Amino acid sequence: MFPRGGSLIRPASAGASEEKKAVAGGESLFKIAGDHKVKKKKQDKKRESFGGVGGSKKRKSREADSDDVEKKSTRANSLQLKTLEPGTQILGVVTKVSKRNATVSLPCGLNGFVGIEHLSDQHEASSDQVSDSVADYLSVGDMVRCAVVEVERLEHNKRRLLLSLAASAMNSQETIRLVKEGSYVYGNVQSVEDHGYVVSLGSDSCTGFLSFKVGGGSFDTPALKIGQVVEAIVSSVVEEGKKGKKTGGKRVLQLDSTRSKVDEFVVESCPKLDALQAGFLVKAKKREYLEDGLAMTFCGFYNGTVDMFHLDDWKLDPKMRRENRKKPRQGTLMARVLFVNFKTKEIGLTLVPNLVNRGKDAVERTIASCKRVGHVIDECAVERIDQHKGVLLSVKLDDDENKMEDDSELFAYAKRSTISKGSEDPEEIVQLNKKYKVGQIVPAKVLGFAAIDNVFNVSLAQSVIDASVLHYDELKPGMKVKGKIAKIMDKGMFVSLSDNVQGFIHANQLSDVAISDPSSRFNVGETLNLRVLVVQFEGNRPKIYLTNKRSIVTSSLPPITSFDEAIPGSVAQGYVDHTSKANGVIVKFFNNVRGQVSGSELESMGVDNPQETYPVSCIMLIWLKIHTPVRTRDRY
Repeated sequence: MFPRGGSLIRPASAGASEEKKAVAGGESLFKIAGDHKVKKKKQDKKRESFGGVGGSKKRKSREADSDDVEKKSTRANSLQLKTLEPGTQILGVVTKVSKRNATVSLPCGLNGFVGIEHLSDQHEASSDQVSDSVADYLSVGDMVRCAVVEVERLEHNKRRLLLSLAASAMNSQETIRLVKEGSYVYGNVQSVEDHGYVVSLGSDSCTGFLSFKVGGGSFDTPALKIGQVVEAIVSSVVEEGKKGKKTGGKRVLQLDSTRSKVDEFVVESCPKLDALQAGFLVKAKKREYLEDGLAMTFCGFYNGTVDMFHLDDWKLDPKMRRENRKKPRQGTLMARVLFVNFKTKEIGLTLVPNLVNRGKDAVERTIASCKRVGHVIDECAVERIDQHKGVLLSVKLDDDENKMEDDSELFAYAKRSTISKGSEDPEEIVQLNKKYKVGQIVPAKVLGFAAIDNVFNVSLAQSVIDASVLHYDELKPGMKVKGKIAKIMDKGMFVSLSDNVQGFIHANQLSDVAISDPSSRFNVGETLNLRVLVVQFEGNRPKIYLTNKRSIVTSSLPPITSFDEAIPGSVAQGYVDHTSKANGVIVKFFNNVRGQVSGSELESMGVDNPQETYPVSCIMLIWLKIHTPVRTRDRY
């Protein structure tokens, strides 16, 4: 039995030369590690192919493709949405949690989403025992192992990566078959029993059991929820029908989920690629430096790469690493598997101490750093220029922000595609080394925080820095923004707040006075100072409604965005939404909060015709009299 994708290991006397040449040709995924010395024999005419022995035709085919293989081998393996396959396993860090889904930071600057239905096998089965909130299972800063479900195609040629934490997605049949005493296992809590938790491993042939003594809690007050992820070490295995125990036709694994044991567990061998999982801690040896990382071998015959963000010396100039490319420092390093693409057989590793040790000190950093998305950092020093990739920057934050961080350096990376975005000079994207110099101080806008890579993703483009918002989730009702008119219609205007964010101004919100023909008053490309009225999220299609009414945009009165902010005795500004003699005047504030001036109140004020006195969309200053929510409306 040979490892999936591995080379046939043959005695030195029989096939050493074939094996060496096959490895040199780049056809074998897994090279043989160790001190085995093989001698080259020129008279050998046969070459060992991928999984077997090939003749001259295969040799010629390999030689024809040798240039391409060499090119591929000079760069570290990476994750790209267009090449990701379902089943690919990835290590990530949770950066945002809501009731229905969680956002996970993934290697190579990617983000994925875990929906409530993909939290566990129990959630996929719609069990009535599971919680319906993702926040009950995940928190910002959690390190998670996940599997790709699909790359969903959205409108405007965009993609979204869907992930799963279910045991059935993480554990292949080969993983279950090879599990034994002392192995690492991944599962989800299936049920709570008298003495502990039954843990589903995603297979009908095997199940786990975690006692209350180890897992915590009790039958009445369990510490673990149904569907919660369990990572554990197998302390013993009860085979079917052995020791006189009834196992229901399954192997039963006694589990130990002690955190220190799981985090420090080292995988010494893995005979099948199918059984390799993201998050495994392994002993790896340096093989050679690449253009953007390091090639390593581990578990005897697996090849993996470390990209520049996961090197222990990733901040160094690539030229400094290439000087030692032929003679990397020898020795064994502890590494953790970042991702495994089973189809392409590409494996990513990390040498970053915090990820290797699964430290908890990254939680506060992740929480604080994610809050800076959309902020402009005025002082960023250029540390390194990667002509074909981007610019590395060291980040200087003010004292208040630094208090939330540890003493380690903070870095940001501006990808080449974000540097000249919106620039009129297309050559900027090519001439990075002419536009920037090491030590130069530049401003940058935070696009996101790659928690797994521990680096800010930033843009140096002036158009992005000047943009008031970058993402829909940055917008809040009552917020003042700037926008550029994108389209003018009779019913209103579409306004671009940034390259990715667009809002709509209804015709009755274009001005303090009615405008019958918007195109006669406004021009496409014109910049406006606006205010956000409503932010609505309907599935994947957020809707932003804005106002251009000067009285509202320039008002210094505190905006009312919820009923709790409607304080009796205070003064607020709104606009007329509806009028009638029977019901009076309905006044609308931000976030669809409404109030009512009753018909009797208007009569006492001498208003006989409210439709004429208070036309729709006119501005009103309201004194808040009472606060009584009735059918989502307040009465004033």
